[in-house]
Amino acid sequence: MGRYSEGITVKIWALLFFLALWLVSGPSGAVPEQIEPSIEVGYRPAIDTDEGGFWYKVDKIEEEVKRSPYLVREAEINLYIKDIVCRLAGEYCGQIRVYIINNPHFNASMYPNGMMHIWTGTLLRVANEAQLAAILGHEIGHYLRSHQIRNWRTARDGMAVAAVLDIGLGALTGVHGLATLGMASGAMAFNREQEREADRYGVQLMVKNGYRPVEASYLWDHVVREREMDESKEKGSLFFATHPQSRERAHALKRLAGVYAAKGGRKYKTHTERFVKRVSPLYFDFMTEHIKLQEYGQTEALLAHHRQVGHSKGMLHFFSGELRRLRKNDGDIDVAIDEYKKAVTHRDAPAVSYRELGYLHLKKKEKQLAKKYFQAYLDKVPAASDHEMITFYIDSIK
Repeated sequence: MGRYSEGITVKIWALLFFLALWLVSGPSGAVPEQIEPSIEVGYRPAIDTDEGGFWYKVDKIEEEVKRSPYLVREAEINLYIKDIVCRLAGEYCGQIRVYIINNPHFNASMYPNGMMHIWTGTLLRVANEAQLAAILGHEIGHYLRSHQIRNWRTARDGMAVAAVLDIGLGALTGVHGLATLGMASGAMAFNREQEREADRYGVQLMVKNGYRPVEASYLWDHVVREREMDESKEKGSLFFATHPQSRERAHALKRLAGVYAAKGGRKYKTHTERFVKRVSPLYFDFMTEHIKLQEYGQTEALLAHHRQVGHSKGMLHFFSGELRRLRKNDGDIDVAIDEYKKAVTHRDAPAVSYRELGYLHLKKKEKQLAKKYFQAYLDKVPAASDHEMITFYIDSIK
């Protein structure tokens, strides 16, 4: 295909894309027709129906999730997210149960019986409560529109549903890199039209609850920037294979938010400080899991994002040091030392910053500096699990 025909093709696809957006929002830019739930409050199918049988199987999996070692059980963050879900879902609140899964990847998922998963990697990528509400509202949209049961009915004749559930069982524990129920085989994944409807529903719920709707698009803008700095691209991702492309999604959400904003008369909020306050106690744990992925370009983008969000400076300098220490590019070790030293100037710096400074100075044969930082580490954490080893290093330095 020559350059001319390529250009024509691009223009045709661009025209079709914007036509689709025009159809979503209406020719006059009017607010789209409100999406209504397809299930009643308190709905639960009879056990002797096909849907009831499917719910029963997912209920059994939910029992496994409750016992999963990957479940984040800290009360404050669970209550915080459940509160947002209840405000978004309104009278359907009691039908939705939220599980935070310790998995550093970006994902959230919804199941037909009201079970919702949000992965810790998602909490690292949202910048404020409004963006978190966009994710949660999107998943609530899937539930209220009965998307998954429709897909299951389509898929059941062509495959063994029990096999899908078995695959899903491992995924639900939050094992890194695995997809969630049904998506593992792609058989029951939400199609792109369902994803777009869930996006619209999510924005609708955001607006109803006073969240700034454009934040939904800003979230996807960040996802695009992060992925551009990472070696793994959308075409290799199970998550992105069943979701609208990130740029397309961001543009569509931004246009939809603009339609709502054009109405005027509303003041929308992001609640950034409230979000940061709730996530901060677990930030070290969440980022520690992320850094293990060794996706260094992605980590650089994530840390830059966190600086804008306003996360702890001590933590940010520490993880910037961790990035360099683990990556080991030319000059990285010296930068890591500098970052750790910046970290310890802040009261909220992780105590292990001192230990890592000790190790790096020891490797550079700067023994007295190593001794100084090892001792500072033990002073900060007298009951450290590696106390005996660090004491050995200190005693061996003359």
